[in-house]
Amino acid sequence: MDFAGWLSRGWETIKDDVVTFAVASLLAGLISAVTCVIFLTGPLASCGIMMMAFRKLLYGRVEIGNLFDGLKRFVPAFLAFLIILLASMVIQIVSGGPAWALAAMAGSSPQAAPPPAGAMLAAQLWSWVAGTVLGALLGGATFFVLAHIAARNVGPIEALQASWEIFRRNVVMFTLTAFVYGLITMAGAIACCVGVFVTAPLITAATVHAYIDHFGLQGVNVEE
Repeated sequence: MDFAGWLSRGWETIKDDVVTFAVASLLAGLISAVTCVIFLTGPLASCGIMMMAFRKLLYGRVEIGNLFDGLKRFVPAFLAFLIILLASMVIQIVSGGPAWALAAMAGSSPQAAPPPAGAMLAAQLWSWVAGTVLGALLGGATFFVLAHIAARNVGPIEALQASWEIFRRNVVMFTLTAFVYGLITMAGAIACCVGVFVTAPLITAATVHAYIDHFGLQGVNVEE
């Protein structure tokens, strides 16, 4: 595991084309927003940028239009995105359930007493801890899903299985990597929403290098 090294190599990959990657990320975000996010987030914002990073490593050059290579992976990327989204919703239910239950009990009738402050605090603490830990575990388990689809045009189940096989060898470190990379992307979004157009390609390129370390570059095909 070398998540700092992957970040360094990811930056080396995008630094000479950082404007190209940033504009492609902005374009992917705009198109995803117009299409209600869910329809193109997987193929464009993830697979498209990943295929750009793979293309840069394979051929040494990349263009903004290469973003749309992600549409070649539309069906598997879309299905994988839906599976991951569903798992995220389950995590939200598990982590937020106690707080929602207490709030529902308090609002069940005008005469209902408010929940004890200690119980509400415990429920909120559970929501934060469980949501963070389970979310990071999900991120680690699915770390290579979209990269595998982008690189080899496989189906979502095969991509999930491939990612899981690597994840289970080092659960802690992949969970930590997913958590840290998520924080970096979030930090870019907080920076007036502008920094994300650099941090998102950076994290994507870092993930591509992690993928290459575990699966190799041979057999990667961004042309079909």
